[in-house]
Amino acid sequence: VREYEIALTQDQIRQNFNFTKNDYPNGYNGTLNSMSGSNWNSNGYFNFTTNDYIDLTGNVPFSSSTSQTDTVKCITGWIKPDTSTSRVHLYSASSTSTSNDFLQIGWFNDLSLFRVNVRNGTTTNDSIKDVTITPTTNWVHIVVQVTETTTEVYLNGNSQTVTFSNDGSGTNTSWISFVSYASGVKHSIGRSRAVSPNYSDGNISKVKFYNKALTQAEITALYNEGE
Repeated sequence: VREYEIALTQDQIRQNFNFTKNDYPNGYNGTLNSMSGSNWNSNGYFNFTTNDYIDLTGNVPFSSSTSQTDTVKCITGWIKPDTSTSRVHLYSASSTSTSNDFLQIGWFNDLSLFRVNVRNGTTTNDSIKDVTITPTTNWVHIVVQVTETTTEVYLNGNSQTVTFSNDGSGTNTSWISFVSYASGVKHSIGRSRAVSPNYSDGNISKVKFYNKALTQAEITALYNEGE
C-alpha cells in the first residue's frame, strides 16, 4: 500500500504496476524470446515480429496433469494485426519433437478465420473450430472457452458462430486435453507451435487464463476494460 501527496501520471502508475506485478500470486511469468526486436510498448502491450514469442513453459497456465483432467478452461486477450493479411497467435501448447502435436489459438487474417486448431501427432487436424472474420488491423478482444458441452468463441464481447470440423477423433470439446504430452509440451504466446512454427505479426495485450467458463457479463466487463 502506497500513499502520495500528488496525483500520479500515467507513466508513474504503469511503473508502479510493472514493479509489483511479478509478485501477484495468480500471475504467469514468461520469457521473452526476441530475435527481431519484439518489445513491450509503454502503452501496455507487446509488439511481435518475425521469430518473437513469449515462452510460458517455466510457469504454465495449464500443466499436463490438469490439462488432462480439467475440462473447463478459458483464455482471453487482445490482439491487433499489423496488416490485413497478418496472423497473430494468441496461445499455443505444442510438442518439442514433432510439428504435428499441438493446440494453437490464433487470428488468421490471410484466411479470414479465427481458428482453434488441434493435431494429435498426425498430419491431419483432429479438430478445428473456425470463426469466419472480416480482416482488420484494429484491436480485437478474444475469448476462447471450453464449457462442459462445447467450445465458445467471443470477439469484442459478442458470441460467434463456430464451425466444428470434428476431423479425426476430435470433438466439439477437444482442446488442450487432446494434445499428447508424451514428448513434452511448450506453452507460448505469439507463435503457433515449437517445431516449424509460424510467428505473429502484430500486438498482443492482457492475456488471461481461467479454470472456468466466463459468463456473458464477465466477458462484457473484460471487453469494456479495453486493450
